[in-house]
Amino acid sequence: MNQTGAASSGSNGTVDSVAPRRNTKRP
Repeated sequence: MNQTGAASSGSNGTVDSVAPRRNTKRP
């Protein structure tokens, strides 16, 4: 849920820092 939620929001500032960006944007 972190990867999707963070990547979806983009303004999380927590996990969106590196995790979601690399996982979602680069699958």
